[in-house]
Amino acid sequence: MFKGLFDNLTPESFISGRWLLIRRTIMIVVAIFNVLELYVIFGVSRFLSIMALFAEVTSALIIVLLFLASFFIYLIAKISSLS
Repeated sequence: MFKGLFDNLTPESFISGRWLLIRRTIMIVVAIFNVLELYVIFGVSRFLSIMALFAEVTSALIIVLLFLASFFIYLIAKISSLS
């Protein structure tokens, strides 16, 4: 399914190309699942306190979500290159 998705990763491939929409969609879905994972594991009150902690500095939340998304994209690429 992901064969060829992570081939030829250059800076230009992230701003143009046929896989741009798929890459962005994967990043958004992974970020949403990361946030939902905190909700499922910790429950409502703990989840809201964790989000409030990150929201004190808005850029911190964005950085954490982007890091987690990029980490899971790396894992998907690693797994798909092995199969």
